[in-house]
Amino acid sequence: MNRFSSARRRSAATSLVLAAFLTLPLTLTSVGCGGGFHNVGTGSASPVVSGQGRATFAVRWPESTGRLVPLFANSIVIVIRSADGKTVGNATLNRPAGSGALSTSTTIDPLPTGDLIATAAAYPERDGAGVAQATAAAPLAILAGSNTEIHLVPQSTIDHLDVTAASASVGVAYSVQVAATARDAEGNIVLTSPSKRRYTLSDPQIARIDSTTGILTGNSVGTAQVTVTDDESGKTGTVTIKVTRSAAYQLNWIDPLPDMPYVTPEGVNAKGEVVGVCSSSASTGASTTGFYWKPGSNGATGETISIPPPPGFSTMHPFAINNQGQVVGAAVTTSATPRIQAFLWENGKTTILPAPVSNSNYQAQDINSSGDIIGYTFISGSGSIFGNIPCVWRNGTPLLAIPAGTPAVQGITTDINDSGTFISSAGNGSTGPFLVRFWSPSFARTDLQAPSGRDTLFTQDINASGQVAGSYILTGQNLRRGFVLTNGRFTEVEPLPNTNQTSTLLEAIADDGTAIGTSRGTALLPLTPQSNVSAIRWRYGKTEDLNSLLPANTMMPFRLQQATAISRSGLIAGSGFRGDAPQGFVLTPQGGTGGANVGVN
Repeated sequence: MNRFSSARRRSAATSLVLAAFLTLPLTLTSVGCGGGFHNVGTGSASPVVSGQGRATFAVRWPESTGRLVPLFANSIVIVIRSADGKTVGNATLNRPAGSGALSTSTTIDPLPTGDLIATAAAYPERDGAGVAQATAAAPLAILAGSNTEIHLVPQSTIDHLDVTAASASVGVAYSVQVAATARDAEGNIVLTSPSKRRYTLSDPQIARIDSTTGILTGNSVGTAQVTVTDDESGKTGTVTIKVTRSAAYQLNWIDPLPDMPYVTPEGVNAKGEVVGVCSSSASTGASTTGFYWKPGSNGATGETISIPPPPGFSTMHPFAINNQGQVVGAAVTTSATPRIQAFLWENGKTTILPAPVSNSNYQAQDINSSGDIIGYTFISGSGSIFGNIPCVWRNGTPLLAIPAGTPAVQGITTDINDSGTFISSAGNGSTGPFLVRFWSPSFARTDLQAPSGRDTLFTQDINASGQVAGSYILTGQNLRRGFVLTNGRFTEVEPLPNTNQTSTLLEAIADDGTAIGTSRGTALLPLTPQSNVSAIRWRYGKTEDLNSLLPANTMMPFRLQQATAISRSGLIAGSGFRGDAPQGFVLTPQGGTGGANVGVN
């Protein structure tokens, strides 16, 4: 978490002062970092564990003269929170018995590294009983392997306020913590009563702030200045926060396999697992290797592993992965006359699926949550059955989809949904019209013809409600258009405006109707970072550039050029360039409305 402040900040030990209803405050000096909690008392602390830190709080209790603030305090409760408000440590310090100036201490151990917020509250009774007489909050930077020593002494007065925010920007409808820290003339932090603190905004239309918690929430895009006033001292401090359109996605990179820098994702599931191929170059005919990518935990970098071909096979091309992690695709044999065969890869083991027709080429295209696999086989010749014939593997048994009394050429099968409905496309312009074909689990077939003036139709994906994404060519124009087919109606997806892009291709559609693909100009392969090609999503009848969601402050420029897969729940995978290097990516929905502020991992 970065801290942004309108006032000066100390880089060494920090003193914190607690002030409330009277004039004398309480000083707190901090050195170190940490997270978690453990009351160690006044004895020696255990060694600091690498990757964690800790904080030791010591109180020098003055005599209870009745003139000090907090008045006759007999305990101080310390709470340490992360930036999102989660409590990561706490401790209570009681005033020891006796007269004169006395001292007590406690260590909160372990604490997570990073920027935290420490809050101290003084109570009139032991163990935090009664009504808090004074409170204050201050940011703490916790370093791995370090101990922060913090001393509290009631003594100083407020000189100025430091106002900080957990982030310099926040999305619309998202929140960020604003903290006000009172300091004395020496920079010691003064704990003040929240009831004496006021928050005001330069523009209430841009944001709103909770006067009790200091949590600011974005209302609309713009910039808001927060002013905090301590009514007891009359001191003020300010911080400026930019409100942006909320993030639509979290961006993660897919690292390529060694010597295979070009990543082409083919499928992604609800867990964010991705499969596809890595290539040695962007040229047609380049050597390829199938890959499986697993996201890291807690935002860590994911892992890319190869899917090796079994004995007798040279190449693996995964096409899909379901939520159970089962992967299907096509494998190429090493025989003198190479053949294509369908495979299932599960738990690191490859199974070659049985052939639907002897000595035929066949491949698997998709697998649903029930484990039903769809694909097609090519049968050469001119008999009653020839061409690309849809095939379903159920429990490992191949079944050909050939309804009685229908034409022999059935088309290329591309996708299946969880209800068992699958789709194919058919037609070549000479033997009949171009068709979208819906197949029921019992192989009953329904055909829908492409609109007039549209040919060379390809289906790509079907979602739970039966919406289909695909593309076709505008007859005589050599331009492509993606389409979404809903209840028998084709809706064309237009290229991005003001880009000189002329064609769109849709690759997949999520269950909520969000479709993804590519908008492009006349650029041909291989793509470069400068190619006029953009990864897009289509929803609510609008084509959106996924690159418009990229953060403006990215250190290394990147461009998402092709969105090639989307899970039923909306995770998007694709490829583009990170700087000048080709790169695969995964976008995870964050619940925002989209816009100028996407998270990058």
